[in-house]
Amino acid sequence: MPGWAVGLGAEMFRLLRRTWRITVTDRAGFFPSADPWPFIGVLWHNRIPLLMDFFPPALERRSAALASASGDGDVAARILRQFGYQVVRGSSSRGGREALYGLREKLLEGCSLALTVDGPRGPRYHVHPGAVLLAEMTGIPIVPIGFNAPRRWELGGWDRTHIPKPFSRVEFVLGAPIQIAPDLTPEQRQAECDRVRHALLGITDDARLGMMLA
Repeated sequence: MPGWAVGLGAEMFRLLRRTWRITVTDRAGFFPSADPWPFIGVLWHNRIPLLMDFFPPALERRSAALASASGDGDVAARILRQFGYQVVRGSSSRGGREALYGLREKLLEGCSLALTVDGPRGPRYHVHPGAVLLAEMTGIPIVPIGFNAPRRWELGGWDRTHIPKPFSRVEFVLGAPIQIAPDLTPEQRQAECDRVRHALLGITDDARLGMMLA
């Protein structure tokens, strides 16, 4: 994708975003804080477009996100940079260890992270352990991030990406921080992944939510 197309797409998304009627629920208490950094923000993969241009610019400039090492990740990385995010490349299947340590370095530098915990390939609404591992390694809390748009388009693909329609209502929720203890056993780590999943599902308003909890 040429650079001009990425830039044009970013501007079109900014225009669409300005039409939304946004309500904010900040259970983490970060917006009133003078210095809410760093934290590990986690969200579902099908909500990632809504993250763009949502946080204050000062926070986005001090935030990093993960883009896969694939060709699709090249496009994702350029889009993220358009919106001011720093980018770490890699995924669970390609460059996973390097990505984990790159994200840890960003946290230790004082950056916050935005991670899609069921990406890059799903299954949808399943939490992979990367965010829990980072919180375990650094002591930095996980903050669930939810976006809900009753009037939306759902794109194809495994995650059914959500795009709110023009002039629709969008609910933005920052959940309560989740602190992860160090030196977990594999069983304890899985239990923490389950805790993060249920926290995210608790701020996810989908018609299919009952099925997801089954």
